[in-house]
Amino acid sequence: MNAKMCVNIESEVMALNLVLDRFEGQYAVCEEMETQKTVAFAMEDLPPGAAAGDVLAVEGGHIFVDAAATRERRERIQKLFEKLFAQD
Repeated sequence: MNAKMCVNIESEVMALNLVLDRFEGQYAVCEEMETQKTVAFAMEDLPPGAAAGDVLAVEGGHIFVDAAATRERRERIQKLFEKLFAQD
């Protein structure tokens, strides 16, 4: 994991909306939803139960799963998937 990608949430005040993409070793790799930039957090900084595909909100140095945004995102992706593979 490239150390430059890692974010120390204690030292940075930010408001971000991220999608948790994957886990690499001790890091959670996320994509910032507006810019598509990749950032990584130490897994210990994530809320319990955070999973790949979850929408994470970072506000004031705290990370939490945005359950409503995660559900909406998954529903939108499911509809796109169904449309793509629809039998005519």
